[in-house]
Amino acid sequence: LFSFVDLLFVGYFLLRIIFQFGKRISHDLVIIVIEIVALYESILGILQIIGVIKSNNYLFLCTGTFDNPGPLGGFLAICISISIAVVHEKTVNRGKKPCSTFDKMILMMSYLSIIFCTILIPSTQSRAALLSIIFTSFIYLSKESIIRSWIINHLLFFIITIIFLMSLVLIFKRPSLNGRLITYKMELMTIIRNE
Repeated sequence: LFSFVDLLFVGYFLLRIIFQFGKRISHDLVIIVIEIVALYESILGILQIIGVIKSNNYLFLCTGTFDNPGPLGGFLAICISISIAVVHEKTVNRGKKPCSTFDKMILMMSYLSIIFCTILIPSTQSRAALLSIIFTSFIYLSKESIIRSWIINHLLFFIITIIFLMSLVLIFKRPSLNGRLITYKMELMTIIRNE
């Protein structure tokens, strides 16, 4: 019906119209779209795990709309990071200011997105997604002065915890990690031999 170029053309002008409304409205509209897509992907992935919907790849249990669970994990990790930022902005940064109904709706969508994406992330078996969630959570938690002072007071415990979490993520899917290390070693040997 429509070609890809036609859809890009229409999408470009729709985005221009959306961003003409002002920074706050366009920001909230983009957040709503991201949260809806994150909820859609995570619910689709959960339905694939349960067996209600078939996966796009017979080798993997859940892929969402992707062909592989790796990109799904990366996408969900980005969505969780954005949702954490939205929750932080709308609750912590606002302080005691009353939220509008629209803000409450965005906040509820962000909470749901965090919950559903967190449920699905381990099923994607993506180490990069897990590491990115750990680091973005750390960044947003360290913005709070109470948590920052606790980290400074318990620095050794905090460093040990981070090392432990990173080692757990690296141990996860150990054969895949070993295969990558062998590949990197062979590439390095080839580079050294050809110099």
